[in-house]
Amino acid sequence: MFLLIAQRLLLTAFLDVVYFPFWWYTSGVVHVWKWTLRVVAEGNATFAPGVWLKNLFVPMFGQYDFQGRLVSFFMRVMNVIIRTIFLTIWMVLAMIPLISWFVLPVVVSYFFIRSITLGYVR
Repeated sequence: MFLLIAQRLLLTAFLDVVYFPFWWYTSGVVHVWKWTLRVVAEGNATFAPGVWLKNLFVPMFGQYDFQGRLVSFFMRVMNVIIRTIFLTIWMVLAMIPLISWFVLPVVVSYFFIRSITLGYVR
């Protein structure tokens, strides 16, 4: 009975090690991509430059005179610009884990192979 359990555990461990690279670049990428899209959508909902752009010519605080419209227009333009910059920064930061997901195995493999061959003279 012990040999059957040990055999099953070793086979499962071996298959997990063999399957891991395939999972990393298939299902793992899909998971990280969905997470990235969710983070970008949350950033868009938080900063919402489109809402400010849609209401660009709507006067703020019910000030329908010329000065109120002028101040509201420039305030909304500045809000759109600043919020778009922040959303762009947010999207770049959200893409870092996705890029790292592809690069990390290559870097780890490089340093692993380098550490193995470090003692040998070329």
